[in-house]
Amino acid sequence: MAEIQQKIVPHLWFDQDAREAASFYCAVFPDSGYGLSWQIVPGELSTMMTDADPERVNRVTRAVLEMKKLDLAALQEAYDGR
Repeated sequence: MAEIQQKIVPHLWFDQDAREAASFYCAVFPDSGYGLSWQIVPGELSTMMTDADPERVNRVTRAVLEMKKLDLAALQEAYDGR
């Protein structure tokens, strides 16, 4: 049997509770067996990435590129320049 390569990476945007988003995903794709991975994306990331200050956007972009799983606290620190 040919190896299945991952082609779909759903991104679940949430405003408040990441656990609720994860529960929704698990309910929709229970034990898919197709090697799907998924990323919970905080709604704040959209605001950070569309900020009028290009330096803020650059800091957040650099932080995102270093992450395997998004860390909202670390993203906020990058956004704030800390």
